[in-house]
Amino acid sequence: MIPSRCVLCGKAYRDEIPPNEGDYVEFADYREPEPHSIGGPDGMEYFCDEHLAIARSLVSLPMKEALVEMKNRFGPFPQYQRKKPRPGWLKRIFSFGKHSWAP
Repeated sequence: MIPSRCVLCGKAYRDEIPPNEGDYVEFADYREPEPHSIGGPDGMEYFCDEHLAIARSLVSLPMKEALVEMKNRFGPFPQYQRKKPRPGWLKRIFSFGKHSWAP
């Protein structure tokens, strides 16, 4: 199965906030995989919500040509940086070094 990570910026599907979610786009060279084959279909990639409209506008091209066209039109795409999660509540309660009353 193809991982759900935007091919342009690397944003993972799990980082999308509903209802604005990315989707797979089938390009002109899309082919179904052979039965019992390993890997995903050719000519199909996942795009995050931010890049989905760009990708859908180029579905008439083969996938590699469409990716080159996107990079030519818009330049290099900045890589997605996942926000660092907040520490859990126990870690916040027992973080003694950050309080003025700590020894």
